[in-house]
Amino acid sequence: MAKTILAASGVALALAAPVVQAAEQDVPAVQSPAVAPPAAVPTVVEAPTAPSAPPAEAAPPVNPVPPISPANQHEDSETITVSSRLPGAKIDPLRGVNEVSYKVVQAVDDNVVGPLAAGYEKTVPLPIRDGLHNALYNLREPFVAINFALQLKPVKAVRTVVRFALNSTVGIAGLFDVARRKPFKMVRMSNSFANTLGYYGVGPGLYMYLPLLGPTTARDLVGRVADRMMLPLALGSGTVPTEAAVPIIVVGVLDRRLVNDERVEMLKNGKPDPYTATREDYLKRRKAEIEALHGKGPLPQIGSMD
Repeated sequence: MAKTILAASGVALALAAPVVQAAEQDVPAVQSPAVAPPAAVPTVVEAPTAPSAPPAEAAPPVNPVPPISPANQHEDSETITVSSRLPGAKIDPLRGVNEVSYKVVQAVDDNVVGPLAAGYEKTVPLPIRDGLHNALYNLREPFVAINFALQLKPVKAVRTVVRFALNSTVGIAGLFDVARRKPFKMVRMSNSFANTLGYYGVGPGLYMYLPLLGPTTARDLVGRVADRMMLPLALGSGTVPTEAAVPIIVVGVLDRRLVNDERVEMLKNGKPDPYTATREDYLKRRKAEIEALHGKGPLPQIGSMD
């Protein structure tokens, strides 16, 4: 059980697998305050006689004023806006705590989950791993369909139900993704109650990095709890035997870590630092998934491992 709990903490990191390396670089705003003096030159030129030169000598003290001008204020505000620290501070006020949690998860991943996933890949043949992967994702299809229905997308909801029915019967409890192949060609799609909340305008809220869940937000945490509560209702109580829960969790952790291995390693070398890269990557991916539900991009699709 201890290994299971440790392994469960590692899956959180694999969940943070999207487009990598969110570049958050400070944009150097090199604005020369000497631009202001040309404005004082026309004043000197307008004086026809030399005696007006002394007032021109008095003009230089006015040079410190340009930074207060509206134009310079606008430039300064733009410089602050593109700063990499301000946006993170707004959504990640718990960064200190989150970073500690992140380091703990990384240590568990480096010493436990990563090596176990590598061993899982070497010892278990690909067809078996692929079948287990398909079966795990097949269990999620009911609440994927329910969330498409909640988002008023009946066509996608029906397609997901048909996928689930085909793979649960012809595909032998989801071990084979027959719905993805000819003549059906119905690709598995991802959805969740967190997506439904985002679809109706609920913002991400506070960013957190939790030991057992990894990167998440207040909205996504509520959505994840709702999905877990929805699963027994969708599948029916007793569908998954209690004694099978632990093996399913363990295999699920190893499967996720293996599928996302390359992405996880890239995030560990992310810029400007691994923690920030993981956070920005997660938030960027989640934003893209919500926008896709509004037709602003393709819906995320999940294929088999091969």
